[in-house]
Amino acid sequence: MIKTLKGLLTVAAKKDIRYYLNGVHVVCDSSGVVKLEASDGSTGMILTITSGMFNVAPNTDVILCGTSLANLLKLFGSKATPTFTINNESARIGEYNVDLIDGRYPDLARAMRLNETGTFTGDEIGMNFTLLGKLCKACELVLHGHTFKTGLFKFRDASTSLLISRKFNDDKDLLQVAIMPTRI
Repeated sequence: MIKTLKGLLTVAAKKDIRYYLNGVHVVCDSSGVVKLEASDGSTGMILTITSGMFNVAPNTDVILCGTSLANLLKLFGSKATPTFTINNESARIGEYNVDLIDGRYPDLARAMRLNETGTFTGDEIGMNFTLLGKLCKACELVLHGHTFKTGLFKFRDASTSLLISRKFNDDKDLLQVAIMPTRI
């Protein structure tokens, strides 16, 4: 649970003027399915949990303050298993209260276009997150002085590499990197 929450906080905004993004959105429907969401406005993560990993009351919809949550998570080791209890009035990790943010979280599933059909070509590629992160970090370092650290992702097919390319230095230089697919 500790690593799960830290992962979500990695995606959550830190000091955004849109204060409701500065935390983790927790929703539990009437059947007990828990959704944890985080976004910084450019990236988003939605984690759906049907296990008893988190003790969330049905019909809960709250935003946990990211700063409060991060400070509390520092109190526990990575292997700690404190209880996590939440409802619409309060949230607790072990014996500690987590501050809540009053606000309305955006519809992240809509923003990520998760409910659309027919938008994918059908091709899929397995990706090792650790290798992708390593590759992205290397690209960021190479493009250290550039305002837009973006790249063009070219998906071929499921059995060949993903090519990422980016022109920089007034389009005189070209950065090209690739990551090989993995089986899932």
